[in-house]
Amino acid sequence: MRNLWRFLAYSRPYKKLLAVALTASLLRMVMSTYMPIYVGSVINYVEDTYKGARQQDDGPAAAGQVVPLDAEDAITNLTATIETADAPEEKAKALNDRGDAYIGLSTPQVEKAVADFTAVIEMADAPPGQKARALSARSAAYDKLAATDSAAAADITDARRKGWNRLTVMTGLFAWLLLLHMIVTIGRVHLPQRVSASVVRDIRYQLYAHVQRLSLGFHTSRPSGTITSRVITDVQTAQQSIELGLIVTLQGGMQIVVIACIMLYMNWLWALICFSVVPLFLITTHLLRRPLRTASRRMLESTEQMSGHVHERFGMIREVQSFGAEGDEQQQVWHHTEQLRSHSVRHSLLNGVLTAAGEGTTYLGLAVVLLFGIYCVSAGKVRIGDFTTFYLFTQRLFMPVQWLTGAYGQLQTATSATERIFEFFDTEPKVQNSPNATALELHGAPVVRLENVYFSYPVDKPQIVLKDLSFSAPPGSRVALVGPSGGGKSTALSLLPRFYDVQSGHILIDDREVRDVTVESLRKAIGIVPQEPVLFSGTIRENILYGRRGASEDEVLQAANAANAHGFIMAQEAGYDTVVGERGVGLSGGQVQRIAIARAFLKDPPILIMDEPTSNLDAISESLILEAIDRLAKGRTTFLVAHRLSVARSADVVLVIDDGQVLEMGSHEELLDLGGIYCDLWRRQVG
Repeated sequence: MRNLWRFLAYSRPYKKLLAVALTASLLRMVMSTYMPIYVGSVINYVEDTYKGARQQDDGPAAAGQVVPLDAEDAITNLTATIETADAPEEKAKALNDRGDAYIGLSTPQVEKAVADFTAVIEMADAPPGQKARALSARSAAYDKLAATDSAAAADITDARRKGWNRLTVMTGLFAWLLLLHMIVTIGRVHLPQRVSASVVRDIRYQLYAHVQRLSLGFHTSRPSGTITSRVITDVQTAQQSIELGLIVTLQGGMQIVVIACIMLYMNWLWALICFSVVPLFLITTHLLRRPLRTASRRMLESTEQMSGHVHERFGMIREVQSFGAEGDEQQQVWHHTEQLRSHSVRHSLLNGVLTAAGEGTTYLGLAVVLLFGIYCVSAGKVRIGDFTTFYLFTQRLFMPVQWLTGAYGQLQTATSATERIFEFFDTEPKVQNSPNATALELHGAPVVRLENVYFSYPVDKPQIVLKDLSFSAPPGSRVALVGPSGGGKSTALSLLPRFYDVQSGHILIDDREVRDVTVESLRKAIGIVPQEPVLFSGTIRENILYGRRGASEDEVLQAANAANAHGFIMAQEAGYDTVVGERGVGLSGGQVQRIAIARAFLKDPPILIMDEPTSNLDAISESLILEAIDRLAKGRTTFLVAHRLSVARSADVVLVIDDGQVLEMGSHEELLDLGGIYCDLWRRQVG
């Protein structure tokens, strides 16, 4: 996790954008909590409206009012009199008295009073006085019923109006929040991706710059494709840690906390029952943490190995096709892809288990809330709208759990990627400036000396390549290094620009130890034309300008003329704007070599190193290059590694090197007179 935090630290320059993104996430989360409240309120309004309508349709009796005990006794006695009375006068009086008893009660009983009064009025033999009393009382009862119905209807209408007004306000607020939610969501999605893209750009740039500064041994020990995989693929994979680590995780965490507090406030017991399923998710993620990270790392390593292999084989496609090795190479690629498939399948399986745990936790939690809610609603403890609100909050509580489930698996992959990235960042260049290093300033061709140099390549079982090697190159001299292959010639010259450092001994330029000057100034003073020059994909002009960026057109033309390259360049259809393929595809070996010499002319260094400049060239090309070398070497201290002794013939000093030691030293004529190794080599080549 330490490397993940180091990766996230690169987002500090964009902390303002991140703060805005987090604010947008917080606002979005707060606004989303309004939805359950709105839905619950709508359901409660519908429920209240339905009850009111049912009461109005069923009449006042639906209110279910209770008759007082003393009035009930009186009514019971009067009912008994009515049933047993024989005389019309007695029965009419009892009916009027019971009607008066009913009318003094609540609305449902008034309707019964109307029935009693109507019965008296309709009695044929009722006394006139009782009929008049009944008519008057029934009129009063009707007035009371009318007033009661009007008031009840007014109350229901008023309640509906207030409920509708409240619902209208809530709907308007919901519509406004929905619009704002959409705007905030754009910021929530766009800003983190903008930050992560900027962070990836910065890390790729810094990682590329750092890898460039690493020693040559670092690059020679790894296929270039594996390095490319870390700079491109691993950084892209680690990009997820910005979006997942900073935004999704924080937003999910905030949403869980806020909604949990709301649920506890609504019904703490119900909320605790809901939270009881969360440990299932926590235990699963803890158990899968290490396996997921291991699977992610192996998957990235397999990708790196396959990338390195494919990159290397495509770079050697001519050799592959010339040996008819396409089938063998396909088998090797199959092995790499099968290995990658195996690790990917295991990673997806673990991710599937994690996803299943997250979904299981979600559905189990929803089921618990649903069952408990049904019980509460049926028992009359909770209204349907409140239950709906709580259920929707439960969905929003477990929604981040599903986010975090997906984010957790990807976060483990991102963590593995950051570990591999910082493995490169933590690799220090073996060749570095010493604390007191100063710039090397040369005002002409310098004297170069190697004194008692010992060197072995930094491998698992190093073997000494140079043994007590000593020689001196006077200012402006031309020194040729000859001898059997593997004797240490190229190795000795690779120490001069500090591609490697000596184990012991000294390398001096104008009496200054190369380890006491800055690497940049040292390499700026040295021009190198390798045995197999490399041209970059681009125009011929761009390849020559690689020697000194910013050189004028005239300087480019002068360098090409001096290298005997201007003629064949102008013969190309587009001249200096001719696009050459990677590694100079489309040009002959001699043409590539002359462009490399033109590049050295343009750099104009005081020290020149040429490694086998005429190897594998025809006689015409060799003649043109030797002529260019003569021009290039003037006024410079020049070292030439040569197997063709025609190059060594014009040298001021010839060094015969074998087994890491100088066996013979002198001019061409002196070594021929000596009759030693050089003389034997000359006779074999010349005859």
